[in-house]
Amino acid sequence: MLQPGRDISIDESLLLWKGRLSFKQSIRSKSARFGIKTFALACGKTGYVWNEIIYLGAGTEISQQYKYQATDVVMSLSEELLDVGRCIYLDNWYTSLEICDFLVQRKTDVVGTLRSNRKYLPKDVINAKLKSNERCVAYEQGYQFMVMHWKDKRDVYMITTCIPDTLEIVLRKGAGKEVPTVIHIYNSNMGGVDLSDQMTTSYACERKRVKKWYKKFYFHLINLSIFNAQVIHKMLGGKLKALEFRMQLVSALVSFYGYDIVTSG
Repeated sequence: MLQPGRDISIDESLLLWKGRLSFKQSIRSKSARFGIKTFALACGKTGYVWNEIIYLGAGTEISQQYKYQATDVVMSLSEELLDVGRCIYLDNWYTSLEICDFLVQRKTDVVGTLRSNRKYLPKDVINAKLKSNERCVAYEQGYQFMVMHWKDKRDVYMITTCIPDTLEIVLRKGAGKEVPTVIHIYNSNMGGVDLSDQMTTSYACERKRVKKWYKKFYFHLINLSIFNAQVIHKMLGGKLKALEFRMQLVSALVSFYGYDIVTSG
């Protein structure tokens, strides 16, 4: 199995399912809206999906040894990738001082958005009244964590263990704008799971009217494997685009198994 690079992201993915299912979820930000939710870990740059956990409600297969379910999810997905200096990017459902503390102990950095009501955050930073493009920063636990409150169009709260309090110039609507470096780096590396969702949805091989959810999920895994294979193809210097890669894969499979398929009839 391909080992992802230094920057990895964890996010939810949603496979469309309109039938009855006790653990069906709704995520408004996803294109499917309703379906089978998975927690996925992907390479932040390429979208290569390294690990997935299906959400089954109380029966979800996670470690269940930490205070928060989100911490259990992160540690279960990333256990085999820790202790080597990687950086995990998280959204505000996963991020807390607890997960940051555990990951730092495992020699892994964290960059994540925060919810302002998380416990033990510095109140003077969280409650600061800021004007547009102003920021307020505090360092916690011996400068191990940086907590930042930045005012963009809305209030943005971030925590990081590895990015300094500096600014970057980024293009927005054709004009340069100063944004905190932690925001710029987070936006560059958080989209791994969304990238894999976009690519697998564009060339979906799951049938829409499958009557059993596990059959649809089986084809979803095949589709995901094809996407991962194309990522490896590109890393090895290949130039095929997604559709071309899939067409050549189909041709290769037919050529290899075609004789047996014909003679078995």
